Amino acid sequence: MSWDAETEEKKNKKKAKKFERQRMADMKDVLATDQGKNVLWEILEMTKLMGKVPGNDALYLARCEGSRDVGVDIHDWIMQASPKEFLNMLQIRAKAFNEFEEEEDDASEEKEDD
Repeated sequence: MSWDAETEEKKNKKKAKKFERQRMADMKDVLATDQGKNVLWEILEMTKLMGKVPGNDALYLARCEGSRDVGVDIHDWIMQASPKEFLNMLQIRAKAFNEFEEEEDDASEEKEDD
């Protein structure tokens, strides 16, 4: 390896490390807000990361698998940046879901009283 190639390789490695640090800092900033967590969760749901993929149609299955791959990449990025914030995101979503269920129960009870 020539001196120029070695120098270029070192520069590229340094740039890659700097880029990765910035990438992690960006994700931590997004995870620092409830709005950021909500948006990320919605994206993960769109990718069907945690859902069942139907196996009927080969083209639809391939599309779902492609979406799921994106979801896995985003999930991995979140987990590298802050696993604790991912757990926090789950707690926020569970709380919101429980509150939504309670509101629906209250609404159905009010209809029964009428």
